[in-house]
Amino acid sequence: MQPSAPSESRDSARTVPWGPGTALVVGLVFAMALLGRSRPMTLSLAMAMAGLGAAGTFLMAWLVSRRSAYPRWAWYATAGVMSAALILSVFVAPDPEAWKGDVRPTAWMLPWFLLIMGLTPPRRSGICAPSGRRSGWIMVGTGVALSMILIRANLIADWIQAIWRAA
Repeated sequence: MQPSAPSESRDSARTVPWGPGTALVVGLVFAMALLGRSRPMTLSLAMAMAGLGAAGTFLMAWLVSRRSAYPRWAWYATAGVMSAALILSVFVAPDPEAWKGDVRPTAWMLPWFLLIMGLTPPRRSGICAPSGRRSGWIMVGTGVALSMILIRANLIADWIQAIWRAA
């Protein structure tokens, strides 16, 4: 009788499927571009595009979390924060056309961030190491910061321009 091969744990150095992840992001961008071709841009269409982006973000979290040493809850919580921000951004934008111009072009970065997090080799020690007590919370915090930047990038750009003009 041959001994069975040891099962791989999630802590092992398995590779993240960058090919399917990249295909997911490209497909998401293509689908959102096709949806965005409609004129005039309506609230329901903007919600559909935001929902598509949110679904793509969760799908990426699922794809990457299965092969990562970081806790799964952190992947799903980060995807939840990013998805909620993307959907809420539809209501924060002055109108659906402004959302299409300001938020939609950056929505691809949310699932892409998760893919890059999964592709980056984890640190062996320190606060960001998967074995650290706070590693999951750091990932969620990074997702919050990235969501805030991407969703409100137009305001940040307006503030910078205002400061530049005043100087």
